[in-house]
Amino acid sequence: MDSTSSSTSSSPILALDPVAMTIPLALPPRRSEVDMIGHPRIVIRHPGYRRKKAYSLLFDSPSYDYVDDPSSKVRTWGVHYATIIVACGIFVSNTFDDVYLSRDPYGKEKVTVARDAILEAGDYWLQLRGREPPPDTPSLSSSPTTTSTSCTDEYYKYPIVPTFSDWRFPHDKLPEEWQQARQLSTYSSATPKRCFITDLRIGLEQGHVIPSAQKWWFVENDMARYSHSLSDTVRINQPDNLAILMGNILTAFENRAFVIIPKPSDTPSLLSPRPHKFAAHVISTTVEGMDLASSYHNVSIHDEYIRSICPEFLLARFAWALFPYLQSFLFEHKDERQLSVIEKPGSPHTNLWMNSDECILYQVRRGASPSELHQWRQGLGEADRWTSTHGSRKRRGGPSSENGEQSIEDRTNEEDDGYGENDEYKRRCVSRERSSHDDNWEDWEEGQRGRPRHRRMSSSSSPIRH
Repeated sequence: MDSTSSSTSSSPILALDPVAMTIPLALPPRRSEVDMIGHPRIVIRHPGYRRKKAYSLLFDSPSYDYVDDPSSKVRTWGVHYATIIVACGIFVSNTFDDVYLSRDPYGKEKVTVARDAILEAGDYWLQLRGREPPPDTPSLSSSPTTTSTSCTDEYYKYPIVPTFSDWRFPHDKLPEEWQQARQLSTYSSATPKRCFITDLRIGLEQGHVIPSAQKWWFVENDMARYSHSLSDTVRINQPDNLAILMGNILTAFENRAFVIIPKPSDTPSLLSPRPHKFAAHVISTTVEGMDLASSYHNVSIHDEYIRSICPEFLLARFAWALFPYLQSFLFEHKDERQLSVIEKPGSPHTNLWMNSDECILYQVRRGASPSELHQWRQGLGEADRWTSTHGSRKRRGGPSSENGEQSIEDRTNEEDDGYGENDEYKRRCVSRERSSHDDNWEDWEEGQRGRPRHRRMSSSSSPIRH
């Protein structure tokens, strides 16, 4: 009895300190990982318009990619070189193998970085092989006045495709990164239940990869050949043209803030080239785009998700997102540009010369909305375009699936954000624009009646190589 009591009294009593047991459950407020404000950009210029450098800007790109030097610990910002080259090739009629960048307007200081390297931020000139201007090219007027194809500035003003409507899909001519991604992609008909970017199941919505408003372009370019579905539903509404995203991410996707493209995913080996995976690539320079880049730029898409989308549709989406970035080249000048356009469905490209006002009228003919035309006339930047559309996208109504998400059928049977391309919609656009373009309307009507309004390139001019 005594021994038991002694043993009990000598045992230590564990006292729990309520202060010591308290842990901080509230984490610090989340901040963006990287401050993207103030980053230098990559500027791409057209050498044919080098005599007025301010008018030579073709497009620019934010530099959200980077590489770290382990020895100096210096971070260099830029853009994946192949991504820039593919974008340039799209603007120059899919001449992916014939375009390159140089640090001078004459193509003498050629950029020699590897395709999967980082192109450092700075000014570059987009050269088309065979159309590089020599340093001693005589100075002529900005408008074409001669049919000669030698020793004239006009010869070196190779044509640019101005709109997505004028762009043809490069069947059997995909850039090499897209060819590799296509070969590694195995289609799966399983519908993903998580966001492609965040891998979350919160607030999911479905959006078209090639926008449903572009269904005429879809048909004209025979994109149905890539669809894996055999159902009777319109091919542009098939599951392999749908992306599953959280509502806020889908808003950014529809506002062309980011695209999904192949990016290098590992170091190359002696036996195989560098593998690529589809990843989010942010192209917006708005504050919203910078926040998006801080969290999701270069984030790879899960293999099981990307297998539900046709890679060719993602390339078309990339092109669709790029063309608004030609705004400065097309509208912020008075000089004429040489453009490669499709005047009638099914017809080949025609090279025309247009000034900024004629570019706007041409957009009217192609069914541009009044709000877009107003932005072009006012010279509003990308931030204004985001502000004018951000949050305006209609929430999809109708029946929902069991988990509260709207089904594919519900989403695809509805119009895509009101950007229809039917004849009545185009007629209203033209009618509204007439009052603000009275000075040029007679010229536009003559063009509608088939009278040539733009100077065409002569038959002796050297065509772009395809």
